[in-house]
Amino acid sequence: MNASGWISVDENRAARRAVLRHIVAIKKSKPVPPVLIRGRNGSGKTRLAEEGLARLMEVAPGSSWRLLGPRDLLASLKSPHSEYYEGRELVEVDWLILDDLEPFAAAMEERLCNILDQRQAQCRPTMVLSSQALGKLASTTRLSGRLRGGILVELAPWREKSRLIWLRKLFLQGQLDRPKSDLPILARKMPTLPGPISVYCQSLKRTPTKGPIPADPTKPNTERILEAVAKEFGVPMKQLRGKSRSKKINEARQAAMHLLRKVLDLPLEAIGHALGGRDHKTILSGLARVKQRQRSDKAFSQLVKSSQELI
Repeated sequence: MNASGWISVDENRAARRAVLRHIVAIKKSKPVPPVLIRGRNGSGKTRLAEEGLARLMEVAPGSSWRLLGPRDLLASLKSPHSEYYEGRELVEVDWLILDDLEPFAAAMEERLCNILDQRQAQCRPTMVLSSQALGKLASTTRLSGRLRGGILVELAPWREKSRLIWLRKLFLQGQLDRPKSDLPILARKMPTLPGPISVYCQSLKRTPTKGPIPADPTKPNTERILEAVAKEFGVPMKQLRGKSRSKKINEARQAAMHLLRKVLDLPLEAIGHALGGRDHKTILSGLARVKQRQRSDKAFSQLVKSSQELI
């Protein structure tokens, strides 16, 4: 397991169980309460959603899902479609994930409550991710009640024992260039949140040198991956980083996300930066859509494979 992957420890076990419970409910069409997962920035909320979407694609590949940040959610709530049909597209999706939820105007929160109520009645789970305190997530009593009525899970900073578990797993897989006797000392020095921990562990994989390492022209890097994708998909490099949302460009961009993650093991933020400054929610959605499309679209899957062979 690499440093950017999911590792189950005491501090995140309850959250992981809640996510897996949602996936089982989707597969079996059973009712399940909403889940609210709280934690500071870097506490692993996005990784949790990423693992959940990957697992959903494995056990129920035909399922639909939406991952919405505050801006996208507000746009959906404000649309005429939402006004007359109470957000039918948000009601009917199998799994709705609301990232970085924040208070809206009372009228918008009422619409969101109607959507949550209809989803609950139709046995469709909703997961909310937030770094804010529960009392600050809603401005209306009704929405606050809906959130309090679900499953609340706190993602706490990792204790030294959990940090040591992570280091030992990396050591056993040969991903650390450190002697085993150093691991307890490193665990004490490490950050306490999974995001910074991941960055720290990436640095431990590299052997320190006295000077800069010259670039290896044969080694995969961001530019080589983007060039390979652009060539195989027949799109200009500039458009991969641009704002076009055409189907052809979107497919190529998502393939680039997949390969940057798979080949270079880049964090979501770094992938977003390489593709024109996109946020981590866009990258997370793109990665999940690639896995979904690879199962159903052989032509797309072949293009991704041939792009990887060019790198």
